This record gives sequence, C-alpha cells and structure tokens, in this order.
Amino acid sequence: TKQLSKHCIKQILVFIRQPALRQLLLTFFCFELAWSLYYQGMAVIGVQKFHLSRVNVGYLSAYIGLSLSVGLLFVLRLVVRYFSLKQIIRLSLWLASGCFIIGFLATDLSLQLLLAIPITFAIATGYCSLITAMSDLTLAPEQGLLMGTTDAVLSLAFAITGFLSGWLTLHHPMLPLLASALFMGAGLILYKKTKQRLLFEQTK
Repeated sequence: TKQLSKHCIKQILVFIRQPALRQLLLTFFCFELAWSLYYQGMAVIGVQKFHLSRVNVGYLSAYIGLSLSVGLLFVLRLVVRYFSLKQIIRLSLWLASGCFIIGFLATDLSLQLLLAIPITFAIATGYCSLITAMSDLTLAPEQGLLMGTTDAVLSLAFAITGFLSGWLTLHHPMLPLLASALFMGAGLILYKKTKQRLLFEQTK
C-alpha cells in the first residue's frame, strides 16, 4: 500500500510539472472555489438576507441545480457550435465574475433568482471547457489521472468553501458573492497567463 501511494504521488508530481497544465489546474481551482462558494453561500444568504424558510432554501438550491442541469444538457451544445474552446472559457469566467458582482450589490431576491441563470450557464460551459482544455494537453495513458486530479481539486474547493461561506456571512450576508467574484477574477488572470504560456511554447 505504501509503495502504491508513493507511486501515485510521483505520478501526480510529474503530471503537474507541466507548466501550461499546472496553470489550467490553478484556473480550475479558482473556478471551483468561486462556484462552490456561491452554491453553498446562497443557502446561508437565503436565510440571513432574505429570511427564507428551510423549505424555501431547499427550493432555492433545487432551482440552482436545475438551471445548472439545463446549462450542461442544452446550453453547452449550443455554445460549442459558435465559439472556440478558448472563447468559451474566457466568456464563462467574465460572465460569472460580472454576475457575482451584481449579485453582491443586489438587494432583491427576484434579481438573485434571475442572476442564477447566467451564473449556472457560465459554470456549466466553463467547467466542461476547462476539463476539455486540460484533456487536450494530457497524453492518453494519463487521462484517468487527469480525471482523478480534477475531482480532487473540486472536492478540495468544496471543503474549503463549506467553512468559508459560513465564516464570511458572519461578517456580512452577501460577502460570499463578493469572494466568488474575486476567485473568478483570479481564475481569469491565471487563464490569461496560461494562454501566454501556450503561445510561448508553440513558438519554441
């Protein structure tokens, strides 16, 4: 078991030493921090800011989940017909960042419900596009390692924001949305650096 663990750690270290792939993984991590903080924070915001009952908080979570499903099933198929992979990632990051900022400033529940639609569509398209971009940089024998690594990054993001969303709302109920915008903005900066690195490597 120890030898297997050491082998796995070695494989992961070799895997993330690829500069462009490492940058994309960091972008993905920021992306997931933003999304998980929004998703988990909205339940707390619903109670503290809009005084929703437990049943209505459940409806709110179901509404966000349903909108995300529509984005994954239908919107993604439509978007890939008209935009390149790089354009989809960039637009998703920008759209989500902007909506998080508007959500932070919004004081009306109906506007929050409306904003959930573009946010979840951006998450659906951005998630799939980032996974695809990383897959394109990964050799066939390492595709399974990539899936395991991205799942680990996603789980870590949700673990961090589960605590973070509660702590932020102690100071202000809308702070999770502002933090989500900051994380998504960090993802945008990292993705820009990733594109620059890829262009540099292609011209070597």
